[in-house]
Amino acid sequence: MVRIIMKLKSKIQLTFIISILLFTIVGCRCTLLPSAEEKQKLQPISLRYWRVWDSPSNFSGILSAYSAVHPNISISMQILRYEEFERKLLEAYADQKPPDIISFHYAWLPKYVDKKYITPLPSKISMAFQYKQTTMGIKEETIIELKNTPIPTLTQLKNDFIETVSNDVVIDNKIYGLPLSLDTMVLYYNRDLLDKARIPVPPTNWEEFQTAVKKITALNEKGGIEIAGAALGSADNILRSPDILMLLMKQSGASIIQNGSVQFTSSKRAGYNPGLVALQFYTDFSNPQKEVYSWNNEMPDSLRAFADKKLAFYFGYSYDLPSIISFSRNTLNLGITKMPQLQQGEPEANIANYWVETVSSRSKHINEAWDFILFETSKKQVESYLTSAKKPTALRALVDTQLKDEKMNIFASQLLTSQSWYRGKDINAAEEIIKDMINNVNAGQDPAQSLNMAAQRIQQTIN
Repeated sequence: MVRIIMKLKSKIQLTFIISILLFTIVGCRCTLLPSAEEKQKLQPISLRYWRVWDSPSNFSGILSAYSAVHPNISISMQILRYEEFERKLLEAYADQKPPDIISFHYAWLPKYVDKKYITPLPSKISMAFQYKQTTMGIKEETIIELKNTPIPTLTQLKNDFIETVSNDVVIDNKIYGLPLSLDTMVLYYNRDLLDKARIPVPPTNWEEFQTAVKKITALNEKGGIEIAGAALGSADNILRSPDILMLLMKQSGASIIQNGSVQFTSSKRAGYNPGLVALQFYTDFSNPQKEVYSWNNEMPDSLRAFADKKLAFYFGYSYDLPSIISFSRNTLNLGITKMPQLQQGEPEANIANYWVETVSSRSKHINEAWDFILFETSKKQVESYLTSAKKPTALRALVDTQLKDEKMNIFASQLLTSQSWYRGKDINAAEEIIKDMINNVNAGQDPAQSLNMAAQRIQQTIN
């Protein structure tokens, strides 16, 4: 009986030893014996990432999280000044050394697609994931697993992001970029100047806005503007003046650009010219003969005037806030409210302004570059970025969260009604044409003629 027990114990011990050996050999295969495909995907990769505006610290959490699952991939981020960005980018392409990942304005996409400088999101991306795993509490192993990265469909893109994104980043049914955030223009105001003019709340529509501007604007004995109600009417000293005018056109009912055609003047209402109505409304604010006269070409730039407390209303984006606080030395009694709209009952319209992340067609690691973009624009990672960068979201899933954020709720409240206005190949030229149109009207040219000439010139940037 004892001999039988001893034999049984020996068999159990032998089985246990064999199991441990098998466990060691098989279990370690993930680390020591990767497949040929795994070996290829585990090769060290360096990705270069060019951006403007942001600080690298806004991405520290994202980069760390990505490195944890892809330790073989290193990403070096370079922040360039806006004034030099496109010049240096084009020089890099000319030298055959562009960055792998690029962040640029959504309106640049058609131009860069046309030049074949960027590549769309691939239909399939396979990546090697690495993570630690402890088995049976005995041994920690590095597990290597090949996974296909989920690729969003066009329907998913539309469901996940603010409406304008799918309209802007999809070209020939391919996705060419994804945003981390999306900005909307709001109305900044000086609470002290409104209080002085006995205006208890900021305007919500343009009729109230005109009334407020007339109450606030103060002229000296020579007719010079001492305190400006609004920075409207001119072109070159008003930041984002083309956006303001295009928003007025949208609210007036103009399609602006539809199916590749400039539509400033078309309307469903017979005899109504929405572009002309918007242009005349805008330029009235720089016409000394009008009651709403409050601005002219002699004024400083609009942001500086607002920060210096010489301007009551300033139209700007969330990215303007740090400059306003800095220039005013944080002494401005600042308020932020939604953009004025037409009278109640009319559909709300707002302007969108944002940048997208895309991949160079010259990159040697297109799949890995796009995999990182998909990772950084996912909900969890975007939350990290938005919290650090203090920007409005481009993801629908985060709108409600930002509506509860005191510093973001005004911007977030406009996201679902915001649209971009330009879809062509040269946004910079189009904006200069709009400024020319404004200046021509202020110089005495017939507004209808100026509008038609501008539409023809902008059409040339689209064809």
